Amino acid sequence: EDVMPELLEAYQKNRDFSSLKNIAYRKDGSIILNSRGDFISNLDNLPFPAYHLVDMEKYFSAEKLGFSVRGRFNYAGAERAIPMITSRGCPYGCIFCSIHLHMGKLWRTHSTGYVLKHIEYVKNKYRINHIHFEDDNINFDIKNFLRLVEGLEKFDITWDTPNGLRADKMDMELLIKCKKSGCTYLIIGIESAVPRVLNKIIGKKLDLKAVAAMAKLCKDAKLDLRAFYVIGLPGETKREIKRTADFALMLLHKYNVFPHMHVAYPHIGTELYRICREKGYLIEELSPESFEKIISGVRLIQTEDFNLKDIEEIHSNYHRKFSKIIRLKIIEKILRHPVEFFAYLKEVILNPFDRIRITEDFVAFFNCHKRKIGRANAGTKR
Repeated sequence: EDVMPELLEAYQKNRDFSSLKNIAYRKDGSIILNSRGDFISNLDNLPFPAYHLVDMEKYFSAEKLGFSVRGRFNYAGAERAIPMITSRGCPYGCIFCSIHLHMGKLWRTHSTGYVLKHIEYVKNKYRINHIHFEDDNINFDIKNFLRLVEGLEKFDITWDTPNGLRADKMDMELLIKCKKSGCTYLIIGIESAVPRVLNKIIGKKLDLKAVAAMAKLCKDAKLDLRAFYVIGLPGETKREIKRTADFALMLLHKYNVFPHMHVAYPHIGTELYRICREKGYLIEELSPESFEKIISGVRLIQTEDFNLKDIEEIHSNYHRKFSKIIRLKIIEKILRHPVEFFAYLKEVILNPFDRIRITEDFVAFFNCHKRKIGRANAGTKR
């Protein structure tokens, strides 16, 4: 927010870019990285995003047609959703994470009052019904997170945390407050089921006992929970990779924790990339133009402990077992929530875009459904 006006002014007046901090640019075919400046110390000094420069109704229409920035929700008016960031940075040191490269490790946040005013503004001005809190570590300061959750109770909205939060900072009282304030699901970063890999290799600094405890608490509180996993890291063995896959299936079967299983990708600039490059674990050299490989899910790491075929076999076997479990879970949920399911099915039948995305939306139905249906419908009529 600070450097962009300076950059535009320098560009307009044809000034040299060398004195501008926090930018990279090309000059005579070379990439030049300028020095870093300080982070914005008081995020509350920033204005709200310029929503008036976006055709918000067109944005919501695209969301309803299936072009969703995040998972779909199955209640009337759920397409009126926006992303929002209330804090920046994460002090933890997971080797695969690229957030530190641009958000930094210093955690800083908007005040609760600022965030609630922001929500009040988009609720009144644009009739927002759902918010994706995109923070990288939204519950780092648990007291701050609690104030936010309690403040959300006065709004008729739903919300989620698609970038995940820490499992070791949550308890039953807070989870109940999350559900009461409109939370549709939470995601936690588990990464590995092997303590050695989790803390010695990844650097997560997480006790798996807290993961199991939160899974049980969420099931008891009837609050949907998802989890991130990362396999195929340098130093990991095939046995340890399989343990993580089996652990993910166990949590799904026992506690309904929906897994997101990822194969490690060495983003340029991360510690993972440095390790893989130094030890020759990359099957091909990466460049800034390699980003499409992330989208296509290309496997790029193999070590003395595993090769690409090993990863593919473990991943494929995991997905076969996952598919069997998830089919049973979806049937169970349909039986528990028949009204919501038939409302969802009606939307799918009437919407060709949703028919294309039917598999993904069944997963969304498994994870996310609005429990305050009457309030949601009432909100869309205003």
